[in-house]
Amino acid sequence: MRQGIFPFPSDKPATGVRQVNVQHSCAKSTWYTPDQYIAAARQVFGGKIDLDPASDAHGNATVGARRYITATQDGTLADWGPQGHALSVWMNPPGRVARKKDEAFADEHRPLPELFWLRLMGEVQAGRVSHAIVAAFSLEQLQQSQSWHRKAMLDFPVCYPAQRVRWQPGQAAEKTSPTHAAAFVYVPGTVDRTDEFRRVFGYFGRVVVPAPTW
Repeated sequence: MRQGIFPFPSDKPATGVRQVNVQHSCAKSTWYTPDQYIAAARQVFGGKIDLDPASDAHGNATVGARRYITATQDGTLADWGPQGHALSVWMNPPGRVARKKDEAFADEHRPLPELFWLRLMGEVQAGRVSHAIVAAFSLEQLQQSQSWHRKAMLDFPVCYPAQRVRWQPGQAAEKTSPTHAAAFVYVPGTVDRTDEFRRVFGYFGRVVVPAPTW
């Protein structure tokens, strides 16, 4: 990890504070992204984030998206924007399964990260996304995406932070962050700034760009 290149604040805990972590789970699905990663995404996007389809007012105070979609509005189904306008998208989907307690499982009750990823792939294919950055809260999500019947996350440039991301807990979550490693995925759409993603997110850790497929 390169130091001192970009002025992103540190998310290291105060010295002497013992951190006891919990998983990004169904019961604790609201975890906000630390501001240094948002600042990096904004830089890759050229200064602005048009849409966050999985957020709320508290989260958007950091993200600063021109528009955000709440859980009640359901970003897996709601319109993302007007036709003919490609959006820069930041996305940190909640980790829970999309069903109510004691409700029988059905196909539409797949995990929310999968549903949001499938929606993003559809929007990219339709030309309604300029480019996007997706926070994958665990490396397991990269593996699982290979069975989501669209392009997998590993088909796109991925940043593997050298340090664990210290997600900021929502009101219903315990005040500690997940124990597992995370990643950030860059998805080009009508715009491709892969080189900028590699340069900017390279501050946090290794960026792997897949070889082109023919």
